[in-house]
Order: sequence, then structure tokens, then C-alpha cells
Amino acid sequence: MSFQALASLLMPSEPGQRALALEANEWWQFDRMAAAGADLVVWGRPPWPSGTSLRTLTRAAIARERALTRLRTKPPRPLQVVAVHRWRPPELRVRRARNRIREAFLSGALVELAAARRPTRVIDAASRMAAGTKTVQGFLPGSGGSAIIRLRLANGRQGILRVAPAGGQGDPAHAADALEHLAGDATGLVPRLLARGTTGGASWSLESGLSGHRPDRLTRAIAQGVARFCAGLPRTAGPPIAHHDDLRRIAAIYPRHEPRLRRIARSLDSRLRPLPAVMRHGDLWTGNLLALRTTLTGVVDWDGWHPSAAPGADLLQLLTMDEALRSRRHVGELWLQRPWNSESFARISDEYWRRLNLHPDPPTLEAVGIAWWAGQVAHSLSRDPTLSGDRCWTEAHLDRVLRALEC
Repeated sequence: MSFQALASLLMPSEPGQRALALEANEWWQFDRMAAAGADLVVWGRPPWPSGTSLRTLTRAAIARERALTRLRTKPPRPLQVVAVHRWRPPELRVRRARNRIREAFLSGALVELAAARRPTRVIDAASRMAAGTKTVQGFLPGSGGSAIIRLRLANGRQGILRVAPAGGQGDPAHAADALEHLAGDATGLVPRLLARGTTGGASWSLESGLSGHRPDRLTRAIAQGVARFCAGLPRTAGPPIAHHDDLRRIAAIYPRHEPRLRRIARSLDSRLRPLPAVMRHGDLWTGNLLALRTTLTGVVDWDGWHPSAAPGADLLQLLTMDEALRSRRHVGELWLQRPWNSESFARISDEYWRRLNLHPDPPTLEAVGIAWWAGQVAHSLSRDPTLSGDRCWTEAHLDRVLRALEC
């Protein structure tokens, strides 16, 4: 979650004004001297990571609210607060009562201050190009410094606009490629790509809105609906190769592990060779699903997709992420329990394997589990590069798994 990347979308789209992005420290202190002379300032900080101590979160949440109150009542003249955007962690998109309490402690914020009338921002220019809408009033901060905006289109239907710095971690171009790849989908569960482009250094995509809401929990009916959907995803000739891309990305960040990761890639080549390559979503969890009651109505946020992955990996991601959210345990810790051997995975994957006419044996299922792990780690690191500096995260998701694979 990059403050500078997201703040860049709130900068003026045209030159001529002095605009600053100032990231607050953990105690939400506003640097009035740094803001002096600016025509526009975007100030704030991203959410705290899960696992931060309750004492730290409590002090920071109090400091955040006091700072926001001070800025509203006593802004640094001639600047005035023109907008406050709450920045909640992406894992709290599912609106449970417990999540709302956690959100109050973990959330960050972005504050826009302007000396005069707020100029046309980069996010406004993208909205204008995509759908003719002039000013974006509110948005949902996404991963990698992206912004997600709900728009009312000219035909009266809802559209979803995604905007992020071009070439950055949250660039929606990759997800837009997935929607183009799925343009022939007949299930109605995939958004249609309506437009895409770049403006003011930002990349944007516009997709159709789907009915439904993010489910509060993963029911058996929704899980089975996802399994049927995944069984219909496109296949490619030849064996899966996504694990090569994933393991290379991990090795680039952790070069000390490169020899081990190369050995894992070679092992997976032989064990996955009998399987077809399938398109994967890559980040399948309840936060990226839409449902009406117990009926699946949409699969969204395709930024982790790959056209040639191991079958079954998306279903492992779905079940393990659900367990991680419910138990508040690391995905790496759950991987060590071999979820591909669980009864819950067997229940929802049975129809999936039958539709693909596959009967994977235990060694093959383990290979699918390793390939899923590689994709999950690689996608997490690409979405939030700061994780590589988190020793606890690295130990839980990488080091412990690698030690287990050597046993």
C-alpha cells in the first residue's frame, strides 16, 4: 500500500500549481513548515498492518482523529481541508461487525488541502476520459496505490473505474488483460472491459458493474459455485508454467533462496507435466467474490491472473484464505497443514476434478499445493513489496515452507 502512489492520483493533472504529497509519521503529526507555500497538499498515511500491537494501534488511532480534528478547525492558512478519505485495509472489505471495530484501529486516511478551488486531479482526468464524469467525489483505496471508483454510466448502469500510476504495483492494465482474455465468458460472473487508457501518468480501466455484494462468509454453496466457475476457465496447450514466473519473482526478492527455488521449479515441472494448464484468478477469496445470499454473482479483481497455471490452485487459495481470516493465522502456517489433503478441499474440488476429467493422486495434489503457495507468495510481494522487509512475514510464508519442503 503506497502512500505516494495513491497521493499522486490526487495531484493536479495539469502543471502550474505547487502540489505536495506529505506522508504523516505514525503519530499523525502535520509538518506545517513543509506545507508552507503550497497550493495543494495531500497528507496522511496508509493503514497499519495486521499484527500490530493493540497498544500501538490505540495510540495511533487517537492521534489520527485528533490530527484530523485539528486540521478541520485550524488548518495551515491559506490551505483548507477539502476532502478526507478513509483508507481501510483491503482485507477488511468484507463488512462484518468485528471488521468494523478492527477498521477503526487499523485504518489510515488521506486528506486533501487546497488554497483555492480544487483543481482537476489526475483521478478526475481519468474519470472524464473513461465515462465523461468530471469530478470524483469518493473512492476506495486498493492495493498497490490504486483507486477504485463506482461510476454511473451514460446508459444508467454502474461501472467500476480503476486508476493507478502507470507501471506501478497497482497498474490495472494487467487485470484489464485478464478481462480481455475472458471476453467470451458466458457465465455472467466476469466484468466486461468497457475501456482502458492512460492519462497524466496514470493507467486506468473501466469495467461493468455486477450485482451482489461481498459475502460475509464462504458458504458451501458459494464455494461450489466458484468451483464450477473455475472448471470453465480457459485452458492452454502444454503443462502449467505459472510456477516458473512465480518462483523467479520470489528469487529476485530473496536471492539467497534462489538455488532452492530453482530445485522446486524443476521438481514441479515433472510432477505437473501430466496436468493441463488452466487460467487462474490468483487472488481468490471472499473479498473478490460477489453474491446474492448464497448464489455466486461475480468474480472480480483479476490483477493476480495467469493464463497457464496448475489446476486446483484457485480453490486452495479460496479455502485457505477463508480459514486464515476466520482463525487469524498466517497462510504459510496453514500451508504446513497440507490443506489439499483436507476433507473441505475434497468436498468442493470433487466436481471440479470431474469436470476437468482429472483424478490427481496425493503426490500430484501436493505439487498443486506447492504451485499455489508460490503464486500466493509472489502475488503478495508484488502487491506489497514492504513485506520482504517484514521478518515475521518472511519466516511464516517463505522460510518455514522451504524448510518443510526439504524434509
